Amino acid sequence: MWLGTSIESDEYCWGADELRAAPAAVRFLSLEPLLGPLPSFNLDGVDWVIVGGESGPNARPMHPDWARSLRDQCLTAGIAYHFKQWGTWAPGHPHGEGEDGPGDRFVNLDGTTGWASYYTDGGCVDSWCGDFGPDSHFVSRVGKKRACRELDGRTRDEFPKADGGRVST
Repeated sequence: MWLGTSIESDEYCWGADELRAAPAAVRFLSLEPLLGPLPSFNLDGVDWVIVGGESGPNARPMHPDWARSLRDQCLTAGIAYHFKQWGTWAPGHPHGEGEDGPGDRFVNLDGTTGWASYYTDGGCVDSWCGDFGPDSHFVSRVGKKRACRELDGRTRDEFPKADGGRVST
């Protein structure tokens, strides 16, 4: 039997402890929608990690470093990693003045967000709503389909095998 649970934020990392305690051939975590960093995350006893952003009209953006950190932890531990989707918000850069775009935001490592209210020529932001810092990342609302599934230029479709190995497609 394959058994899994969902975790969306650090507040719910205890769910992985419950999962580890249950008998299963394969244990997996669905970290979606990923709404923040997971500093309490423990991969012990986990065979598969699925990561994805939130989609829908009220979706919150996912910081790319959250997905990268989980990918790197899985690679180090030999755990299958599947990047499902960015969700509604794609990582990117702010639109310049006059460019088409539904409005840009930024997401900080702690999950707080903000938006740019005005762009000057060259894409420089003139006014902010929120705390933009050195670890902030621009995101654009493009919809789930246009946001794609690539993380750092690559699709990650790994899945576990019941014998403890992993398969990468």
